[in-house]
Amino acid sequence: MVTNGGARLVGRKPTGRAAVFFDRDGVLAIPEIRDGKSFAVRRLEDFAVYADAQESVRRVKALGAIAVVVTNQPDVGNGLVGRAIVEDMHQRLRLMVPVDAVYAC
Repeated sequence: MVTNGGARLVGRKPTGRAAVFFDRDGVLAIPEIRDGKSFAVRRLEDFAVYADAQESVRRVKALGAIAVVVTNQPDVGNGLVGRAIVEDMHQRLRLMVPVDAVYAC
């Protein structure tokens, strides 16, 4: 058995780099609250990240992990926000927070 940062691994030593997956809305980016529920913002000018988002990701990366953002954006499929707007939000996120990749579905 091999241990890696407290995790117990059976069999072989892990290879490659660790990765931490962050949800975008409500974890790194500040969501919009409507009727008491959390939703992704729909306008680029409303897109903002939490004050501690940058430091949180920096800490993960300092441990040698890759920081990946994953997000479900149903408003694109529902025609409520354009794909280009979401891509602009992700570009803004990359400028504000040192993430390695952003994936949306």
